[in-house]
Amino acid sequence: MGFKTWSNAVNIKMKLNKYRQIDRRDTRLMSIVVVLYAFFSLWLICSIDSTLYIPTTSVIKKIVAFITLLCTAIYTLSGIVSYDKKLLLFCLFPIGHFLLSYFNHYDDEHLVSIGGVLILIAFLAIDKSSKLQIYLYFRKLLYIMSILGIICYAAYMLGIPLPHSRIEYYGDEKWAYIYYYISVLVDSEGSIRLCGLFNEPGFFGTILGLIYALDIERDNFKIRENIVFIIAGFFTFSLAFIITIAFCFFLKQALKPSRWVIVITLSLAYLFVLPNIRTGDKNTNHLIERLAINEGGLSGDNRSSLTLDMMFAETVNGDNAMWGHGMGYVSSFDMNVSTYKTIIIDSGLGGFILTYVLFMVAVLINYSKIKVAYPFIFVFFLNVYQRPNIYNIVYFIVLFGGLSYLEFKNKFDSKVAK
Repeated sequence: MGFKTWSNAVNIKMKLNKYRQIDRRDTRLMSIVVVLYAFFSLWLICSIDSTLYIPTTSVIKKIVAFITLLCTAIYTLSGIVSYDKKLLLFCLFPIGHFLLSYFNHYDDEHLVSIGGVLILIAFLAIDKSSKLQIYLYFRKLLYIMSILGIICYAAYMLGIPLPHSRIEYYGDEKWAYIYYYISVLVDSEGSIRLCGLFNEPGFFGTILGLIYALDIERDNFKIRENIVFIIAGFFTFSLAFIITIAFCFFLKQALKPSRWVIVITLSLAYLFVLPNIRTGDKNTNHLIERLAINEGGLSGDNRSSLTLDMMFAETVNGDNAMWGHGMGYVSSFDMNVSTYKTIIIDSGLGGFILTYVLFMVAVLINYSKIKVAYPFIFVFFLNVYQRPNIYNIVYFIVLFGGLSYLEFKNKFDSKVAK
């Protein structure tokens, strides 16, 4: 074994030992409870607008939410978990999000849950090591979910008879859930997409893309998990998954002038080579077509609609430009769209700036000393374009847990390099 290989092996072993130290026994229960609540927040049978929704799960989710708040309060008040003083100011953002819905809502059905907001505040308040432990547990949950999803996807494509049922997808007769109980696929007019246990393939793909973005070019000893995330993410055939990891990779290269040649080469390949690639797979060809650039922008940008665009133009150019029509206004039209435009129509430019733009600026300022975090922060908020509802525990674990993860790795890698 050469010195370099031996040195790398030692470094990897040191990192593994360090990660084991993060999994503190005294905070393990609290971390598991928080991740359990996050699971109920993403599980499609808990999503009231999903055709697989089971009403009983809403009651269970409320119980888990109460246990989560109680658990974090006990651990914090007892001194087992300390406060993250640097992030206490960030508590103003979920509070502002709640107040915006309370004083500026279109109907009572779209008030932001006070319980959900309190959990976000509790998560922000706990120390970085606890956030990191929660993130790693959540990552493991997604890893298991991805493995089960890949198995079910392969079983369906190969015709292996595993128990499942077909259920209409969001009231659309042309689409259907293929429900394997441990995982879900979506049949979108003949194209089969992996959904995990999320309510949409795109949602699963977005989260997997953000998780993998945290590990691009790093942590070789996590290569097994990252390969699983890439395979599962590809099977979602999510445009967000591809764009998230591609943008993050490009931004990481752009931070190093010596690698600008790679950025330019890949950019040219994207513009002139990718649109001409054809494979024997319908799903892959469709994904490539959606990635192409045309006169109107990205070919696969289907987040909005003509009706919504007209509502958006009327809002920003009318009397409701500052505070919108009230939270829940767009939802009342049942258009089934997901774009940042819905936030501006509902809460106006003022609401969007207060709860999204200032939020992003605050994150950039708080983590300004960790340059490796810049690409991730950028792609996280880039995804607001197509999935703006980031004020939930899943996104907060990915953002703040992920940033704690990057901060830890950055410090530890610096020590190893010495």
